[in-house]
Amino acid sequence: MNPLQRATERLTSPVEVRGPLPAPPEAVWAVLADPRTYPDWLVGAQHIRAVDDGFPAPGTRFHHSVGPVEEATIDDVSESIAAEPPHRLLLDVHVGRTEGLVELLVQPQGDGSFLTFREKPRGHLSVATPALRPALFARNAVSLRRLRAYLGDGSRP
Repeated sequence: MNPLQRATERLTSPVEVRGPLPAPPEAVWAVLADPRTYPDWLVGAQHIRAVDDGFPAPGTRFHHSVGPVEEATIDDVSESIAAEPPHRLLLDVHVGRTEGLVELLVQPQGDGSFLTFREKPRGHLSVATPALRPALFARNAVSLRRLRAYLGDGSRP
């Protein structure tokens, strides 16, 4: 692979944020598998309107309102593509015309866990991945910090 191909592959690869969490994988999974917790830690998640029975089994969905503040949201739905408790959740996420794949990987680390949070725009926005990288990284880094606090004491930071 030549240097240009390597650079292109790197710029269009999923945005990845990683870090430790103060809870074992099963406790982390319980939060990831319950979209009703997302407004407590996931930046932009304002309200979960409904969750399919059996979520996060592949093919099940949750209906959400997403936006910078509750007064300015878009209603949409996201779907579980793969669920391997307590280690992997793959979601097909939608917010209006914006689509993406979000992969959450949980590994044991000492008394807690280590989370890898990957997000990749899909559809018409996939070509904009290089320009979106800084914003996605920043949002997901804040979400990881909020998740860490949520798991640590159950509060919304």
